[in-house]
Amino acid sequence: MTRVETEQAKAEPAPLPGLYMHVPFCASTCDFCAFYQIQPTPESIAQYFDGIEREFVLAGPDRVYGTVFWGGGTPGLLTAAQLRRLGDLVNRHLGGRPAREWTVELAPGSVTPERLAALRESGVTRVSLGVQSFQPRLLDALGRQHNRGQIDRAYERIRAAGFASVNLDLMFALPGQDEAAWQAEELGMNMSRMNATGKGQKGAYGSLNASLKSLRIQQMEADRLAYELKLDMPEDIQDED
Repeated sequence: MTRVETEQAKAEPAPLPGLYMHVPFCASTCDFCAFYQIQPTPESIAQYFDGIEREFVLAGPDRVYGTVFWGGGTPGLLTAAQLRRLGDLVNRHLGGRPAREWTVELAPGSVTPERLAALRESGVTRVSLGVQSFQPRLLDALGRQHNRGQIDRAYERIRAAGFASVNLDLMFALPGQDEAAWQAEELGMNMSRMNATGKGQKGAYGSLNASLKSLRIQQMEADRLAYELKLDMPEDIQDED
């Protein structure tokens, strides 16, 4: 690095940290998910909010973040009133300085106009929709509880609520999903659907998170095949391990 480049780097402001908040509530467990999750009950939700408030006290007031991200779990299992409460906690912690981007993950079946309105009022700028796949066979294999119709309705509701930025969370390298199937089904069909339901940027992302999810499923498939193979072996060979 030259002296000029060094001086320029010093003059540039340091990147702001991001705030990730895990909302651990799930109505059911997806087969690929290894993230911490619990059933939503009045007691567990009350404990969650109590814990979040104590965490904010420990972090100190008026913190500045470049981005805020609520993941899960299923943040959309919270009611509209609970989402507003969580948003109020974040806004008080930010000290009136909004984050550049504030994203919330939502499952298609949890997208309602009431929840979307609460998120918009809180300052959320982006919704990440947990589609995972548009194929019924793959959705069933993943243990997802939604269908294609719910995906389409959720996307249309998000656009109607005024969110200019929408991410579709898709998974790749799933068992039985080769490259041609991914390109033809996941990219071609899905992008045309996005064109039909609203304006905005369109893209497909292969993230570490998606890779870990697909690897978990591949391991499950490998374990199943290994078990079936062992059943086909003679007993004397099976006993050798």
